[in-house]
Amino acid sequence: EGRVFAHAFDNRFVIAGQGTIGLEIYEVMNDFDFIVVPVGGGGLISGIASYLRGMGFRGKIIGVEAEAAAAMKISLSSGKLTKLTSVATIADGIAIKSPSELTFGITKKHVDEVVTVSDEDISSAMFTLLERGKIVAEPAGAASVAALISGKVDVRGKKGIALISGGNADLALLSQIIENTLLKSGRIFTIVFVLKNTPSEMKKAVELFSDMGLNIEELKTELYDHDVKVGEQKVIAKLKIYGNTDLGRIRRKFEELGFRIIDVKGVNF
Repeated sequence: EGRVFAHAFDNRFVIAGQGTIGLEIYEVMNDFDFIVVPVGGGGLISGIASYLRGMGFRGKIIGVEAEAAAAMKISLSSGKLTKLTSVATIADGIAIKSPSELTFGITKKHVDEVVTVSDEDISSAMFTLLERGKIVAEPAGAASVAALISGKVDVRGKKGIALISGGNADLALLSQIIENTLLKSGRIFTIVFVLKNTPSEMKKAVELFSDMGLNIEELKTELYDHDVKVGEQKVIAKLKIYGNTDLGRIRRKFEELGFRIIDVKGVNF
C-alpha cells in the first residue's frame, strides 16, 4: 500500500528527531551537571545523548528504567544485548523487553549509567509532580523524577535536569496513586467506632470531626455486626487530615463522648 513503517526507537531518523530535545534543552540551559532520561527501547536517550556529546557536554547522562523492565541496564551490565522474557510495570511507556542493537550501541558509547526505580518510586514521583508542580505525568514520564526522589541519582551540590517525557496518564491509575499516597502518608485514615444508634450521637461524631479539622471523605454505618450490640451502630469513617491535627486529642474526645473505637487504619492513633 506504499506505507512506511516508522519504528518507535530502532531508526536513526527517529533517534535524530528525539535528539532535538537535546537542542531545546541547550537553548534554554547549557551549564548543568547531569541529565536523567527515561529509557524504554533507548531511542530517546540515544538521541539526546548523541546531541549533547556532539555539543561537547561532559556532564553525566543517566538513563532510568523500571525495575521490572530493565533490559538496557542488564544489557550494559552483561556487555551484550539482552531480551527479557517478560516485563511488568505501571510505566507502560518504557515497558520494553529489549533495546535494539542501534540504541544499545549508542547508549553504551554515550550514557554514563542506567539506574532503576520501582513502581512505588514512580507513583511517589507522579504524586509529587501533581501536588507540588501541578504537572500531570504518566508513569514512564515521571521515571526520571522518581530516580531523583528515591536517591538513585546523587544530586547534592549539583545542577541537573530530569526529563518528564510524557503526560498520557490513565485517570483510573492516577486516582489510585493519589488515594494510596494520601493513605500511606497519613493524610487520609479510616476509623471504625461504635456509638449509640441515635441521630444525636451521630451528630456529635460529625461535629467532632469538624472541630478537629478533619474532612469526611466517606461515611458508612452498619447495624448488624458482631461488634455491635442492640441499640448501637458501627461507623466506618474515612477522614482527611488538614494541617497539624492532634490525633491523640481525637482519641481522648472519642472516649469522653463514650464512643468505642474498634480499629484505625492509616495512622498511629
